[in-house]
Amino acid sequence: MNTPATIYDLREDQASTVGGLGVKAVFFWMALGFGCLVGGGFYYFTGIKVLGAAMVGIVLAVSAFVAPPVAFYLYFAWQVFDAVFLTSPTQIFTPAKAFAFFIILVYVVSLGRIRHGILVSKSVIAMAAIFGLFGLLTSFQAVVPLRAFVFSLQILVQSFLVVAALHILDSAKRIHTAFLCCYVAGVVAGMIMLIGGAASEQFGRGTLGEYANPTTTGLALSVSFIALTGLWILKKPKMFYLLCIAGTAPILLGIMNTGSRAPLVAIFTALGFGVLFAKGSGFFKRIIIPAIIAVLIGGTIIYVLSANILIGKSQERLEELVLRQTTAGGFETRTAIWSAAFTTYVEHRFLLGFGFGNTEPALAQYAGWDKDIHNSLLGPLVDSGPIGFALFAGALALLFKKVRGIRNIRMNIIATMIYIYLLLSMLTHTIHFTKWFWIPVTMCLLLVEESNRQELSEIDWDPEDTLV
Repeated sequence: MNTPATIYDLREDQASTVGGLGVKAVFFWMALGFGCLVGGGFYYFTGIKVLGAAMVGIVLAVSAFVAPPVAFYLYFAWQVFDAVFLTSPTQIFTPAKAFAFFIILVYVVSLGRIRHGILVSKSVIAMAAIFGLFGLLTSFQAVVPLRAFVFSLQILVQSFLVVAALHILDSAKRIHTAFLCCYVAGVVAGMIMLIGGAASEQFGRGTLGEYANPTTTGLALSVSFIALTGLWILKKPKMFYLLCIAGTAPILLGIMNTGSRAPLVAIFTALGFGVLFAKGSGFFKRIIIPAIIAVLIGGTIIYVLSANILIGKSQERLEELVLRQTTAGGFETRTAIWSAAFTTYVEHRFLLGFGFGNTEPALAQYAGWDKDIHNSLLGPLVDSGPIGFALFAGALALLFKKVRGIRNIRMNIIATMIYIYLLLSMLTHTIHFTKWFWIPVTMCLLLVEESNRQELSEIDWDPEDTLV
């Protein structure tokens, strides 16, 4: 039975444990897991695939069951590498999906070791889960029923993962470690792209695998980049922050090599306006910090473009962004797709929509245009009609309310940045079925829960970090 929130004992030696497992033990199992991941990966890619898979799978499984937080640390890190293991352009089931079900198993087995309940995020998760359930119940009338059924299940699985994350990552140290793993993995992935010069022959742009869409690679790297903000949760030596800021270069160059423009705009805007709109920040934080961010990121982008070092079409696409030009693959095409999708929805499927994830086959059937909608704000409307859209919009509105309600200044700024990044990513990509939507949502809710735990426990409460 969960201890009442008002008498939580959040001392660091106890808050960072599960079932009595200490901090050192957690990090031992995490290090062992990462070590086997590297060793197993070496054997896998040198042709000894069975041994490589065994080294990775067995040790990671044991590590996760002994120290459940390890499962989420690895999941947050793995999100950027998932595309490496695509073996065809149409592959649906990936290691990350298998990993998601494994995490659910770890969580169910560890239920008796959960220390803290979910304080204030239940309404957000419930609304999201009801949205997924609505898609499941209405999938029979979809353009492609099986497709709608699968995408609805993805929503429900991701909602369950959020619940598991909020229960297991139940302290500031754990949350900080999850953000750090996500960020470091992005740095490594960016360096791999820079050193290996990986490029997809199909797309002519940088990727982490031949069959990986450069757009999703850019999204995964941008999630790692935005995780950098979470490293501000705990007070660390200045050298730590300087090293982290330096590490953004490989991620930024990796995104640029994919030729993905939307992630760059989302990061640039979220970091600047996140500070501007956050509660409790003074003049310096509201004006000077966004200016510094603009100079650093904008200057890096312009310098890299002027050096002409990007892969194939990536150089052309980013030059179009900087010069404010549009092409057949630019913003004008996106707006045309949105217009066609909305018109088709109103004319043919107004009540219940096309079905979850069915915009592409619906446009092919009714409009002769085989295109995805590339928008997770309009997508829920045309996929599920006004009822489904109300549920989805309600979940986003509740999330916004929870983020704005964070009283810890540091966490308020971080969560505001992540929320703005999420909305901007949704504007040009269909991500609400994927981990690139749900990991940022999880990040926001982790900060919401931790802020409330600190407030209720009145432990480790720094007045300078608190909104009055």
